[in-house]
Amino acid sequence: MIRPTTIDDVRQLKPAKWFDDAWRVEMSQPQAADYLDAYCRTLLFDDEMMGIAGVAPLLPGTGELWMALQDNAKDHPVLMARSIVHLISLAQWVLHAHRLQCTVPADPEMELYKGFLTRCGFEFEGTLRSYYEPGHDYWLFARLFDPEPIQ
Repeated sequence: MIRPTTIDDVRQLKPAKWFDDAWRVEMSQPQAADYLDAYCRTLLFDDEMMGIAGVAPLLPGTGELWMALQDNAKDHPVLMARSIVHLISLAQWVLHAHRLQCTVPADPEMELYKGFLTRCGFEFEGTLRSYYEPGHDYWLFARLFDPEPIQ
């Protein structure tokens, strides 16, 4: 099941080790409620949280797909596929996006997500060296599409 994210969802999330916990602090604030409702979705399987995913607006017509997944999400590839399709539709509808991108830590543990994004129509654009902090590389993926929103 995929549903809009609440502040309580953010507080309950136990993301995989590489996710920045500063996000949880920021998104747990009352002023984040509108952003969570508009751009974020909670991913559930049998009422168990798998993670939170969303689209962050960037430049006009572009957005960044992100996922804060718990370790148990790897066991549910169908849910992940549904969430990416849902977020692509959300990006087209809300952002009138023509480009959706995603960065993934360049780590052997993340190979699963690299292949998964490619199967969902994202193209590998390259490696971002020392992207968020020195010595930590990320893979950049993007999907381009017609900027007309899906009806």
